[in-house]
Amino acid sequence: MQHMFEWFVNANREYRDRVAGLDVDTLSGADARRLAVLAEEMRRAADALFTLAVGRVDRAGAWAGNTARSTEEWVATATGVSWGEAKGRVELAGALHQLPETTAALTEGRISGSQAALVARAASVDPHAEYRMLDLAGRASVKELKDAAQRVVASASGQTDEEQAAVHRTRFLRTWTGTDGAFHLQGRMTKADGAKVLAVLEPLMEIEFTNARRQGRREEIGRAHV
Repeated sequence: MQHMFEWFVNANREYRDRVAGLDVDTLSGADARRLAVLAEEMRRAADALFTLAVGRVDRAGAWAGNTARSTEEWVATATGVSWGEAKGRVELAGALHQLPETTAALTEGRISGSQAALVARAASVDPHAEYRMLDLAGRASVKELKDAAQRVVASASGQTDEEQAAVHRTRFLRTWTGTDGAFHLQGRMTKADGAKVLAVLEPLMEIEFTNARRQGRREEIGRAHV
């Protein structure tokens, strides 16, 4: 195991040195294109490794040795991403632990992290959808894959395409200020659109929860789930 870590440390050092010393303007257009493709393959491999390692950190509770209060907070601090992105990464890592075929596709570079998250989302509610989603990932756009994942989730919940469309037609979002000066927010939308709204709100909510904990306050903001 120590030998493995030494290999990664040395490989990382050499890789960073090579990148720092490269003048891309000395490359031909064709070589630059080849390098871009190679860099993307390396990025995918590193992204897969990071995701799997995060999963192990979460299962082992290894984040607890830091100042973070959760795996999500540790990932956000270590990588500089938003809490929402960190939450998505931890959820993907947890899902992959039960999805060996998706894990293999991710580590072999056949799908990206974004594609893996969509496959895992569908497979988490319908295990039989995993192979179908992986096949689609190899020939469809991310948008098409996302639409397919939403259909799987909706089907698993018993909601038909027609029912989703009906909800979408009656969607609304209202804001107003009450007579007591309080701000109000009310809306109706599909689960998929609700998830997008929460993806924006949850990082802000987490910041408030974190600040409240640090100041010894109890924050009563509720957390909704789609």
